[in-house]
Amino acid sequence: MDTKAALEQLGVGGLSEEQRHELDENGYFYIEDAFPEKECEWMASEIERIVEAECGGAGEVSVESGATRISNIFNKSKAFDSLLEIKPLLAAAHYLLGEIAVHGAEPGPPGKARAGGALSHNAPLSRGRRGCDSRGSPSSRGGPWR
Repeated sequence: MDTKAALEQLGVGGLSEEQRHELDENGYFYIEDAFPEKECEWMASEIERIVEAECGGAGEVSVESGATRISNIFNKSKAFDSLLEIKPLLAAAHYLLGEIAVHGAEPGPPGKARAGGALSHNAPLSRGRRGCDSRGSPSSRGGPWR
């Protein structure tokens, strides 16, 4: 099944004209009230936990162009599963990337990390949160994540 058919099956339409314009002009668009505040706090605390656990070790945290990158984030915490349910986000991925594939989100026991494929998310950390410096050492750094 191709991406367009899969998204249609999930009830994902295309982007609105305004969303396309914002994405083309600014590289982003806002999705108002996408998550309750408690869910945002859970995601932020999970990013903090993952960075602390994997920074400088065998984990999948690195700094690229001043942003902390966490690979395979969906295999590390259930906190990020709802990101895959935001219809405008899925439509934007298809608009920007064309054919997309999600790997590594295999069913399994809750809370257990699973071997995964090429699913990742990049998220700079919020101001005052800890990240990894370019050597993989924990450091205090800022960024616009919210």
